[in-house]
Amino acid sequence: MMSSLSKTLLIMLLLSTVAGVYADNDLFESAQITPPELPGADKQREGVILHLADIESGECLRDLHVELRLREEELGIELNTIRYFEDCNISVDLEEGRWHLTLKADNLSTEGKDYFEETTLSLLNASKPPTLVAYMKPVGTVIGEVIDEEGRIVVNAKVKFDCSSGYGILSEQQTDSFGLFKGEWLPQGLCKISALYNHQVGSVDVFVERGGLDEVSIELEKTTTSSLTDYSPLLWFILLAALFVIAGYLLRKKKNNKRPSNEPIEPTEGMLSIMKTLEDRQKKIVQTLLEEGGLLQQVDICYKTGTPKASVSRYVAQLESRKIVESTRIGRLKEVKLTSWFLNQ
Repeated sequence: MMSSLSKTLLIMLLLSTVAGVYADNDLFESAQITPPELPGADKQREGVILHLADIESGECLRDLHVELRLREEELGIELNTIRYFEDCNISVDLEEGRWHLTLKADNLSTEGKDYFEETTLSLLNASKPPTLVAYMKPVGTVIGEVIDEEGRIVVNAKVKFDCSSGYGILSEQQTDSFGLFKGEWLPQGLCKISALYNHQVGSVDVFVERGGLDEVSIELEKTTTSSLTDYSPLLWFILLAALFVIAGYLLRKKKNNKRPSNEPIEPTEGMLSIMKTLEDRQKKIVQTLLEEGGLLQQVDICYKTGTPKASVSRYVAQLESRKIVESTRIGRLKEVKLTSWFLNQ
């Protein structure tokens, strides 16, 4: 057993050690000892800021559930996710590369889908994360059925969407086992929906509104080709003669048409001299119309120039006052085209 003297000596040794620690406290402070960083902390970086804006008003969009599809072709990377935009912006972590983004936005307070956009992002040697503004275009949803002349549902009928605007998802579909189809991301505006099955066709027109949900029914009817075998030889001759006359008229019309639609228009010196007198935003609208064959819907001008709807409306009105463009309203959409006066300069 440890003697009393030994215990006393041990206690005195411990006390002297503690006193030495407190005496050297200034030494630890001067060493500025810091805890080690977490592994990989120096590799952390901020993500790309994605900002959603309404293409017509330019206002930021909130309270949206957005399906994000991000694809990088060279790296062979494809990412699919769903993000909630409580405010206008979210951060997305991406590697360097050229990314193609597809955004499908849904506000749960509306019956149909609400916005759609496809855009690209180049993320190469960026010193700091960029901000990408995605101008979202309005879409709606149409669900429908295909029936025959006796009201029976038609399964595996081919369904085609022809709309006044070309964005959104317009791929062909087939009716399911209940004879139903759904176009979830159709562009706002007039759409013609056609169905085909076993040499029978039918169609219906519907005006799609943002966030709307329309229900349609397409009844199939006999095609004209199925009854041509019943025509008499004289009627055949009349039909062929009429076709030749129509074909000749169309050929002459095409020949006389100086500028085919949708083909870029090469500006003349007269046009260029007029464009020099315009403001930059006005000039950009005229240049976009020239590149698109002289005719565009106003919502497409907003998209192609990245200009809010209110500003485009003001610039178009100014160009109309100078007889450079003219606009025509078709339902809720406005069509803008270059005037004959400007094109003949």
